[in-house]
Parts: sequence; structure tokens; C-alpha cells
Amino acid sequence: MIRRHQLEKEQGLVKDSAPVVARLLEPLIRRKIAYEVNYFGYELRPRDSQTLLDVGGPGLITSTMEESFRLQTVVINLDEWRLRKVALDHPIWDRVQADARLLPIRDKSVDFLLADNLIEHIPIESREKFARECIRVSKSGIFLTTPNYWFPFEPHYFLPFHQYLPYSLKRLLSKYFSIGWVKRGFYVQIDLLTKRELLCLFPTAQVKVWKWTGLIVTIRLDINTH
Repeated sequence: MIRRHQLEKEQGLVKDSAPVVARLLEPLIRRKIAYEVNYFGYELRPRDSQTLLDVGGPGLITSTMEESFRLQTVVINLDEWRLRKVALDHPIWDRVQADARLLPIRDKSVDFLLADNLIEHIPIESREKFARECIRVSKSGIFLTTPNYWFPFEPHYFLPFHQYLPYSLKRLLSKYFSIGWVKRGFYVQIDLLTKRELLCLFPTAQVKVWKWTGLIVTIRLDINTH
């Protein structure tokens, strides 16, 4: 039987234990999740048994959304390791291995699409294609979260101002140091977005910038595609 710790060892981008900063922030993260779930419910009004397509998941808020609104959840991820972890943690969820830029989903066939902290991982040149796919498959709403480029603390590498550094310097740091969630020797390119960039991708969206306790800024994108 595959155990969770075995999967974690296979994934070089995940450290053996969460960074100290993340553990210290855990109570605040729980409050953030509760806020986002409530905001999702208020803006998009989900009903029992509607479908939630979690692209790039599972996101931090997926479980709470499913429990709160009794949604039928489908997780799409290109990473087999993450899907195997979903099978361990949430065996009743459907799982599909696919690219977020080419979703194997029929037009307007899911009620809600969730992309929790995903878009910053998608290459800049592919984001318009991703946005079109989101709008194409969802029929009731889209809910995206992503860190704010202008907030000085980068939440993946747990370094202030990391997003403003040149790519060459980021690669050099990753070569010699374990930073945040990323082990030494690995480099994950992450390009945070501004509110203006999100509106360029989703012109009809409502983009809410939430300066949560002055520590974390989350940009939520809600689109009603009726």
C-alpha cells in the first residue's frame, strides 16, 4: 500500500516538514480559508450536488468548499504524484490527469471551476489559453485565488521581495539553498500577478484584493458565466 510519506519523498519540490514560518502562520491560514469559502458562497451561491472542478488541485480550500456546500468534486492535475495523494486523502473525489490549458471537459459542463493558487504557476505566455479554458467549461462561476504581486512577502519561497529578483538570481539561490517549500537544487518558476493583469485575462471579472491582517494579499476572481 502506498503511504503518504512515500509519496512525499518522491516529490523533490516538497520539503520533509513545513517551514517554520508556515507552521507559525497556520492559525491565520485557517482564517483565510474560512474567509474565502464564505466569499465563494456569498458571490456564487452554490447549491447542493452541483459540480466543482478543481483545476490544479487539490487547493487549500477544496475540502472546506465540498463540506460546506455539498459539491461533487473533480480534481484535475497534470502531476500524477498529486493525484495519487488525492486518492489517499479523498478517495471519493474523481481525478483526471490533464493540463489546465487543455481541459478534457465539454463546454459549460461543470457548475463551478476552482483554481486555488494555480495561475501564478502557469507560464505567462499560456495564461490567456488557460483563461479561455476556464470560461469555456464553467457554466455558473469561476473562483480563482492567487497571491498579490505587490505584497512584499512571497508565499512560496517565504522570502521578502523574492518575486522582484531577476530569474538568474532566483536560480542561483535555489541551487545552494532550500527556500520555503522548495528543496535545494530545485527551481520552480513562479510569476505572481497584479490586479491589472488578472483583469486583462478576465475582463468581466470582479477582482477583490484583500489585505488580510496586512500579511497576506489574496486576489479572488469571481465570474458568473450565465
